[in-house]
Amino acid sequence: MAYHAASRTKARVPCCGAFGRWARIGTPLCGFDPIRAKAEGHDRYLRETRPRGALTVGDIWTAYIDHLGRKPTAKTMGYTGRAILPHFGALRPDQITTDDCRSYLADRLKASRKIGSVHTELGHLRSAMKWAAKQGVIGRAPHIELPPKPDSDVQPLSDAQVRALIDGCAAPQFGWP
Repeated sequence: MAYHAASRTKARVPCCGAFGRWARIGTPLCGFDPIRAKAEGHDRYLRETRPRGALTVGDIWTAYIDHLGRKPTAKTMGYTGRAILPHFGALRPDQITTDDCRSYLADRLKASRKIGSVHTELGHLRSAMKWAAKQGVIGRAPHIELPPKPDSDVQPLSDAQVRALIDGCAAPQFGWP
């Protein structure tokens, strides 16, 4: 927001040049733009509330959960954080390597966790790092290697099963031939 640049006294200074109006020091200039002022205030808020220093994965994880608010993913990340944070929590994002991701996968598989669970956990870590990079909290998101997504246990119906299902219907759906 543009203000008169003078000492913080109660003096009056000329405002609006040739129009001969006066304004108190510390009041907005005549060209006050509320939209621009709101944007500048938002930028200042983000600058002043951003964590300082070397952030760890744990700090970013917590900030990302706060950002998600009441979304279901925030609750799920609370659970996956119990597995991710002991392994990655104390690291800075720039310290995460592909070998760290692979050792995490090996540790979780030894602990009898399914590959789909590990995929979800590392996916949440990747989401948090990408969010931090988009917000400007970190310079760039590290590469988080995900294990291959497991095949689905659900088998599609065969043609004979679909025909039996349709033939077994007592009444057709309205609008169907």
